[in-house]
Amino acid sequence: MDVKNLHTYFYTKAGVSKAVNGVNFSLREGEILGIIGESGSGKSVAVKSILQIVPRPGKIAEGQIIYRGRDLLADKQAIGQVRGKDITMIFQEPMTSLNPVLTIGRQLTEGIRLHLGLSKEEANQRACEFLKQVKITNPEELLTRYPHHLSGGMRQRVMIAMALATDTKILIADEATTALDVTIQQQIIYLLKELRDRLHMSIIFITHDMGVINEIADNTAVMYCGKIQEYASTYEVMKHPRHPYTEALLKAIPSIDAEQQKLSTIPGSVPSLLALPEGCSFSNRCTQCTDRCREEEPKLIRLEDGHRVRCWKYDGQGEVVDS
Repeated sequence: MDVKNLHTYFYTKAGVSKAVNGVNFSLREGEILGIIGESGSGKSVAVKSILQIVPRPGKIAEGQIIYRGRDLLADKQAIGQVRGKDITMIFQEPMTSLNPVLTIGRQLTEGIRLHLGLSKEEANQRACEFLKQVKITNPEELLTRYPHHLSGGMRQRVMIAMALATDTKILIADEATTALDVTIQQQIIYLLKELRDRLHMSIIFITHDMGVINEIADNTAVMYCGKIQEYASTYEVMKHPRHPYTEALLKAIPSIDAEQQKLSTIPGSVPSLLALPEGCSFSNRCTQCTDRCREEEPKLIRLEDGHRVRCWKYDGQGEVVDS
């Protein structure tokens, strides 16, 4: 899948909020792409735009989402054919995604019967198979239960099984481990990686946790104010960050090596998406800011090693890949 020049805006009485403001990325088969950023950076809106489930008053203003040669934004029939089947999504809190008055079995088999055309008995059998794949040992009994009977980790496993049961090719996980304790979070990460390897699917993993991204993602895109600021392999982003924003995020992570350590913070606050600054959107918080940064917005540059960064420090050192 290729996402090209994606713009998603929210048209409010106060003005136009540019939540996603020209995002480009590609997803290869079998790849886990991490998208990281603070709350309000546009990462969740970007992936909801892929499935065209942006809440009102949001609207996709421009761009292309190319999946297997078809533009999901231009072809109105295409999105209905792939949403919930080829491309599926799980959310941060599965309790809000699952219907509290319907059994797990009813909710699991609904999508299977809709997309695969199976009978009720066949759908139940397939649901049990995928519940076993997500390490649930008593799937037949679980199908008769309601969401409130399950723990947070079990509900998230059900959501993953629901996504996989229609033979999904791309799984979008939006803060899928944030509401879970650390032990269950680790189990879900291992489960997703195992399923990726076994089923050869691709995953887009959204989070604000650098540690989680380091555990799961092959490549990472760092978002801020609706734009990708840095894009490279996860190892390069973690070990050799190029953008001042990424550097600041990494410095804010506590280290187990230091007995007493004062955590670094990022000064200032995220600018309003209704009134973004003239130049670099991070300029009001950047300790390396120059006059040019305040006056002119930098382009996303691909350096010789493939690392992409949106910063004037690297002007002239690589090829401009987007605006």
